[in-house]
Amino acid sequence: MKYIVIGFILIGKLLGADSTLKSQLDEYNALFQKQGSSEAVRAVEDDLKERHTLKMEQNIPKVGDKAIEFTLKTINGETFDLKDALRQSPVVLFWYRGGWCPYCNIQLAYYQQYHQAIKNAGGRLVGIAPEIQSMGRVTQQDHAIDFDLLSDTDNAVAKQYHLVYTVQPKLLSLMDERFGLDDYYPSHKQELPLTVAFVIDQSGTIRYAYIDDDFRKRSEPAEIIEVLNALKKERR
Repeated sequence: MKYIVIGFILIGKLLGADSTLKSQLDEYNALFQKQGSSEAVRAVEDDLKERHTLKMEQNIPKVGDKAIEFTLKTINGETFDLKDALRQSPVVLFWYRGGWCPYCNIQLAYYQQYHQAIKNAGGRLVGIAPEIQSMGRVTQQDHAIDFDLLSDTDNAVAKQYHLVYTVQPKLLSLMDERFGLDDYYPSHKQELPLTVAFVIDQSGTIRYAYIDDDFRKRSEPAEIIEVLNALKKERR
């Protein structure tokens, strides 16, 4: 059994082959609810309630929309251009908050398990976070990530996709105290992207969109692979 310390809570079984990503995220969240301070638990809930009122999903691209083209640097300094990448294959594009985020670490480790299956289904897996490149490389090493991680350091692309929200001051203060957000976001730690996911076909059309304003929920790789396999059948 592999044990990982995430958010200062020791978890075994996170990488169990028979568990879904949802079950792993739920397991961590249950531990947070039990072991986290009442102040932190309340701050998370208050922040989510405030975000629900924004109805951000109304402005986020959806299935059938054209993906917004962009160019970003990978955490290793290479150039990733979405238009160029789509010439080669469909792209699975997902946002995460950064390597400090416990839920993101669970997602990244889980996605790494399914990376080969996503490649076999014809897709290119690409993660985007607003953290600086050096911290992105730490994240990459921690989870032995071998898919692309992009650094959107000022949330420029996330803003084009209408994903950026402002964290409530109380929660921001608690997160900053615990995780040292200045190390990840030198200039914009109060702004985070929603953790959405898209499958974009080679015409640039979004064929799958996972949109939820609750950062504790993430897209299942099985759903992504199903969409990619359907795209493969269309191309035959």
